[in-house]
Amino acid sequence: MRTLRLAALLALAGCNVESTDTPSGGVDVVGDELCPAGAVAVLSDYQSTQIALLDREGLVLSPSFASSGALEASSVAAPFSGDVIAPSNRIVGPEVALLDRFGTNVLTWIDTRTARVRAQLPVGTDFESNPYDYLELSPSKAYVARFGENAGATDDPYSLGGDVLIVDPSEPAITGVIALPRESDQPPRPLSITPFGETALVVLQRLSLDFKSQGPSEIVAIDTATDEIIWQLVLDGLLSCGRVMLSPSGDTMALGCTGRIDPDGNLADPEGSAIVLLDASSVPPRELRRISVYDALGFSAQPEIEWATDTLMLGKTQTPFFGAGNNQLFALELEDDSFRVLAEAGTNDDGTGKGIVFGSLLCTPGCSDVCLLADQEQSTVRRFSIGDDLAELPATSLGADKGLPPVDLGTF
Repeated sequence: MRTLRLAALLALAGCNVESTDTPSGGVDVVGDELCPAGAVAVLSDYQSTQIALLDREGLVLSPSFASSGALEASSVAAPFSGDVIAPSNRIVGPEVALLDRFGTNVLTWIDTRTARVRAQLPVGTDFESNPYDYLELSPSKAYVARFGENAGATDDPYSLGGDVLIVDPSEPAITGVIALPRESDQPPRPLSITPFGETALVVLQRLSLDFKSQGPSEIVAIDTATDEIIWQLVLDGLLSCGRVMLSPSGDTMALGCTGRIDPDGNLADPEGSAIVLLDASSVPPRELRRISVYDALGFSAQPEIEWATDTLMLGKTQTPFFGAGNNQLFALELEDDSFRVLAEAGTNDDGTGKGIVFGSLLCTPGCSDVCLLADQEQSTVRRFSIGDDLAELPATSLGADKGLPPVDLGTF
């Protein structure tokens, strides 16, 4: 998926653009145990990066909170690379965590009030670990999902990859590693971490070292007190599934599963794609049903989905480069499994599709009435009202003057 995002964004943004070196500083707002203070927007052309902070409704609080051009190099790493993401889980407190991924493999903590880097921690352990997600359990304990796999691994347990690192954010330091279950020549490839009660749910994508073969996605539950795996659930037949998403009530889990795609984004087999719903009250979760996005819209779903209400979900289609059809944002009504297209990307000059131009989605039901969408094509964060039948609100412009469109969204 990273390769597809990179190619699409380079086509949109061009080459060698520099992020702004004029920082806009921190913000004096914090969230609470239930609700975030706002959204973290990552703007990038995959060569340089800028971070903006938005409020919960998607309006700008700090347009250049941090950037490649303003962040000073440390003893740990150079300023941000072009492959930075906000974790899917926020830190409760006045801090933002950012994952600098392939080629850098560094976790950075920034104070939201001062916009100063508090600490950085390398999580590569001498190979391309490609960290994909971060979950802070307490001020002194957190998990890092490492998607990368080390073909030259030694007996050192930190050298293999495809695992979950245990880190102490207060030091910061690596304090342990959780090995994930392996299947023949298809390493685990952990993609995401979701807190659920006293467990952390890790989704495995099971891709071979050469990315040519793939197994069914799997959910692994880690007991956060003992760091032991307590159950596993294989999602038979479903490939490239995203993060476990809990409904606002907590009764239902959902995952978006794209299926097997080639480097141009073409779907190999629709049977491997679906949105799958699970009963969160059973252990392990019991599958309720699968909903085919392909049958309704002609394309599979991207792995990222969001709950707007207990019966309404948002997602994006997986559309190929230079093919028929355009990237779409859709709403799925679970009461009758009906689909509605909320937004559609434009075409290339020759009428072909641009592939993936819609970046991250973010909904925080119960905390905000607005769902957000990072639109790389328009360099905006688009805004949709949950209470007004997902009517589109005026968009928030970000990064167009520097050629750095928004690609990723998180919370703080």
